Amino acid sequence: METDGGDPERAIALARDVNPSAVPSPSRQAAFYLDTARALARADSDRQALRMIVAAERIAPQKVHSAPLVAELVRLLLHRAQTRAVDAELRGICERIGLTP
Repeated sequence: METDGGDPERAIALARDVNPSAVPSPSRQAAFYLDTARALARADSDRQALRMIVAAERIAPQKVHSAPLVAELVRLLLHRAQTRAVDAELRGICERIGLTP
């Protein structure tokens, strides 16, 4: 609940105290990693979010590959990575002259 409507930093803090391998269901373990990934992405911790997605994929690849929410999250991470890859000075001139980098 903290991930979606509350405080993603709190969700991340709560996740640190959870041992997902203690959960017997691989699907629930993957869900934990994906929920944590979403919280990390909301907190701009994209590298950590990606690690959580990959962890979920190792456990339940079918769940990760078929989930629209995961696709949306990966698109967001990709977009931010591409945006950040553009030099700040170049991005600035693009914005001032009306180009989208």
